[in-house]
Amino acid sequence: MPSPTNNLLKLLLVLAGLSIPASLWGFEKWWWGLLGFFGLIVFIDLLTGMFHQPLLIKRKINRTLALGVWSDVDLEIFNDDNRPIKLQVFDHVPQSMKFKKLPATALIPASSRLTVNYSIYPEERGDHDFKTLQARRSSRIKLWHFTKKLTLETHCRVYPNFSAVSQYALLALDNRLGQLGINKHRRRGEGQEFHQLREYRQGDSLKKVDWKATSKHRKLISREFNDEQNQEILLMIDCGHRMRTKDGELSHFDHSLNAALLLSYVALQQGDAVGVGTFSSNNDETNHQHWVKPARGKRNLQRILNSVYDIQPGTYAPDYSAAAKSILMRQKKRALIVFITNVRDEDNDDLCAALILLKKRHLVLVASMREQVLDNAIQHKVENFDDAIRVCAAHEYLYHRQNTFDQIRAANALGFDVSPEKLSVELVNDYLKIKSSGLL
Repeated sequence: MPSPTNNLLKLLLVLAGLSIPASLWGFEKWWWGLLGFFGLIVFIDLLTGMFHQPLLIKRKINRTLALGVWSDVDLEIFNDDNRPIKLQVFDHVPQSMKFKKLPATALIPASSRLTVNYSIYPEERGDHDFKTLQARRSSRIKLWHFTKKLTLETHCRVYPNFSAVSQYALLALDNRLGQLGINKHRRRGEGQEFHQLREYRQGDSLKKVDWKATSKHRKLISREFNDEQNQEILLMIDCGHRMRTKDGELSHFDHSLNAALLLSYVALQQGDAVGVGTFSSNNDETNHQHWVKPARGKRNLQRILNSVYDIQPGTYAPDYSAAAKSILMRQKKRALIVFITNVRDEDNDDLCAALILLKKRHLVLVASMREQVLDNAIQHKVENFDDAIRVCAAHEYLYHRQNTFDQIRAANALGFDVSPEKLSVELVNDYLKIKSSGLL
């Protein structure tokens, strides 16, 4: 669709300005002739601009994006015309993504092609579609702009941020997991599955000495055992309204998914089977109940990713008892059940009832996230009476919250309460500690 450029508007303004002195001094014919001459030029420029080779633009984008990570998008522009074309391109990015370097300006040589790029920043998981793109070019003498809206559909998926998994894998290769805050809990000689023979070390139990190998090598040889493999881990992710809370750019639910992915990767590397379930309230019409049966193998991580990437938290409180009953119906083999949630003191009765149901068959770990505002409140400097009231209220709230975890431990379950950014590391550390202690 043609629209006048600033050059054309300036020309019209000059002609309008000349009309006044032309009428005063009797040069109307000259003015009309000048107007006709420039009108013809403007009309010819319009016609030549309307008849041009059609634009061809291709969008190149990674179909798998990570939440909260900048990614590049390439626009490949083909110019089949026999003259260079200067274009301004604007891509219609989904509303849930931030972008930069748009609109992009490009000068494409004659009968050639050029690639321009811009960056996007996904702020919401799930399926997203790029549908249209606008390109604007100028006429030959730059009196008109021609804007064309192109239909260019591209589908992509935004997954939870899996950078922590990649970082874990890289650091594990160099035996530098301590940089992530992950502690190794290797239990020498006290595991349940045979690993290898090695020289006797001071402190080894005599029960672990392999006397046949000792006789052969003429020195004490001990048997070393690994932690048992092929155990089952079931991650139960809360889809209740509290998980919509945001500390920074990510919601508590997004932090939960990131932690679940990292723990899944670590457990699968350990040879365990990992499954994922979600739960909310029975009143939730969106029915936040997804279930991925525990399975072994690295391919299971992709299966878990595909099952949770587009889930969004609901608007109801979680129902722990209903979740526990669902687990008992589906999960027959003993497993480590990990509830990833945000526990409040009003959950005591429901949560403890769920733990009592589960403890007969499973080991339960409650991984809770507390709002960062609570940590900020108790560290706030007290300068007046209002500050004192706020700090006391925060301490009172945390006291009742701690009572909840005391009751969780009294129900023979494990639990911890951390800020969202520490959830992933704390969850992996507790898993490794459980494996090394033989609790499962």
